[in-house]
Amino acid sequence: MHVIIPPVNSQGKLFCTKDCQGRWGVVDENGKIRISYGTYHNMWGFDHDLCLVDNGTDKKGFADRAIIDSDGNIIVDFGTYSSIWDFYAKPYPSIVAEREEKKYYLSKENPSVIIREEINIK
Repeated sequence: MHVIIPPVNSQGKLFCTKDCQGRWGVVDENGKIRISYGTYHNMWGFDHDLCLVDNGTDKKGFADRAIIDSDGNIIVDFGTYSSIWDFYAKPYPSIVAEREEKKYYLSKENPSVIIREEINIK
């Protein structure tokens, strides 16, 4: 089964695609492979030229998530946060991430910038 996720709110025309073997990769508008299939376990699609990816190693949580840019560079590395929420095509003005007892709101333009943080109350 092929899956194609188009970019939103992005300058680049990069499509996250899942091939018939279930591997994720990225192709540009001309069909050129930009990120090889199987590099990441899951990909959520490019939004603001950023893509949430996971490497499939954390079966109990979301610590295996990272954020990459349109060149495939890791902007927020795996394990930096215990969770990074899916931000693809969401109306949120920021990217939500969690670590320990805090929730962080990261800039969609530069997710290494924390806009604000708050303590999680359980």
